[in-house]
Amino acid sequence: MSEIVHLKAYLPFYRMPFQFTEGEDPPRYENSRRDLISGLQGFLSARNANIREIFVEQSEPPEHIAAWLKERSWLSSTFLTENTTVSAAVRVDVVALKKLNNTKHLDDEFICACAAYELSIALEDWLFLSELALPGRITAQPGAIAGPSGLLCQIEKKAAFSDLYFVDKDYLEWPDLLDLDLTKVYNWASQVGFGKEAFASERLGRALAALSHVVALGPNRQGETLFRSMQGLESFYCDGVGDLRRQMSEKIKMWIGPWNDRRNIIGQLYDIRSKFIHGAYRICRTSSRRLGRKRESRQ
Repeated sequence: MSEIVHLKAYLPFYRMPFQFTEGEDPPRYENSRRDLISGLQGFLSARNANIREIFVEQSEPPEHIAAWLKERSWLSSTFLTENTTVSAAVRVDVVALKKLNNTKHLDDEFICACAAYELSIALEDWLFLSELALPGRITAQPGAIAGPSGLLCQIEKKAAFSDLYFVDKDYLEWPDLLDLDLTKVYNWASQVGFGKEAFASERLGRALAALSHVVALGPNRQGETLFRSMQGLESFYCDGVGDLRRQMSEKIKMWIGPWNDRRNIIGQLYDIRSKFIHGAYRICRTSSRRLGRKRESRQ
């Protein structure tokens, strides 16, 4: 026996208008986000067969939802966001759920919460893979999923690594990144175990799992993102427990080509990562920026 739960997900997307550089065509950036949203229906259907009757539209959330979103991000209530609403019917296998919870009765609210969880995971996967399909352009503030009884769960925010798209050519030589079709990205990710296994075990799957942590942390958590980035590179390039520093440096050159600088750039990143893991690197307190503001205010 199964039940169908009708849900609505509310996603506030950040426009990032201030990052357009001279000569940049704003519609190209806007269209990237809209192209991504237009493919959401197909993605959800492929990601989870229990998610059906999907309808996506640009619309403002109800007042109580808007107030809830504003509590989590003040940007959600400004002109800097574009709101998307996703309506879906989620099928819940009640028999399997009862067996899993060793009970003969389940509250309707619990069933709705399980359905909302399934939808939230699929939407968060979609947002994560957008950083591969359209690097540096998709930023979403915390979202919400509501059912017949009201709010059910939060959709985690997703930040973009905008430096991948808005590259300072005078500062960094970096190859142009191509846009990818999200459906193809998902099909590839599925082949390496994405969404099918709790712990990635193969080379590509481990690298993708490490990238998911990088995207979740966002561009402002440099220490943790460096650790996860190096973890992903090691997962992809290194074998065994030999000289991992040298393995990674040499194998990366096969992909991006040799660099003119005599320094072992990747090796230096590896050293920083090792110091970070083993506690030898400078450690910033989580409250240090807040304490800095207090000192400034006293002055």
